[in-house]
Amino acid sequence: MKSLYLSLILVFTAFCAVSAQEYRLSYDASSIPELYGETTVTLESRVGNQYLPYKGNYRLYSNEAHVSGRHITYDATAVQGKKGRVNFEVTVNGDRFALVLQLPYLTDLRFNLYADSIKPVLNFYVNVEGIFSSGKIFPLTEEQVRITASEGRMNGMEWVVPKERAFDRVIFTATSTADPSIARSVTVYLKKYKDPRDAEGYQELKRPSEPGRRHIY
Repeated sequence: MKSLYLSLILVFTAFCAVSAQEYRLSYDASSIPELYGETTVTLESRVGNQYLPYKGNYRLYSNEAHVSGRHITYDATAVQGKKGRVNFEVTVNGDRFALVLQLPYLTDLRFNLYADSIKPVLNFYVNVEGIFSSGKIFPLTEEQVRITASEGRMNGMEWVVPKERAFDRVIFTATSTADPSIARSVTVYLKKYKDPRDAEGYQELKRPSEPGRRHIY
């Protein structure tokens, strides 16, 4: 009796494995799941050598995401910790099997600074971008990345110029809030020479037009 029961379990497991190989889950890339903890999930079935959206009815279940029909919401930090993998159970025509949805996850950070040096008369905005497993790159917010500075202080993504500056450079370090193991640093120097255009009330002088010169349109 035990051997029969075990055989039935093995047959059922093998059937589910075969069934699962005929399907896969995909996400809606236009929802930008790299930045937002939600997307729409689609079941695809294998037709020849390609996968196409499944036309029949199916249901999705998951303990790792909130499922409402085809729409899911999830904890981006938890998904990052699992390298973008979200486990689902899918029911198709009474058959229930496990599938994994592979979502994009953060792989690296990079700085995309608007200036290569700091003018001490202005606060300095530190722009950080995330590089994702999908190959896409997006600017990040202070909720997604924490920035520290070796000098002065940060106000979110903006470095506040201190009144006293006994230093010539600032090292900025960006760390992912979802995965602290992902961090990058950059050194930015303070501009040494004053720019006359930064003076209060500065107005750029216009060059006088040359007499007798005609403009051809």
